[in-house]
Amino acid sequence: LKARRVVSLLEYVLGNELLAAAQALTLRAGPAASLAGSAGSALLAAVRERAPFMEEDHYISPDMEWARDLVHSGRVRAVAEAKIGPMN
Repeated sequence: LKARRVVSLLEYVLGNELLAAAQALTLRAGPAASLAGSAGSALLAAVRERAPFMEEDHYISPDMEWARDLVHSGRVRAVAEAKIGPMN
């Protein structure tokens, strides 16, 4: 049961890391941020489907849940593998 709880919390940590990376990339590269054909670009697009660039403070819980869902569902891995191949 403890391991299951740890995995659940880790999904939130990884989701939050995705949000932070998306925000940082957009801040550094501008609104048209892209990583030309890489897995990172595809992951950024997936995050931005429902978690827009944060120009002003806002209630972030929905964004955090979305990012966690991306991790939990396996979509993060699927998006990355579609670009770089299987991660075995």
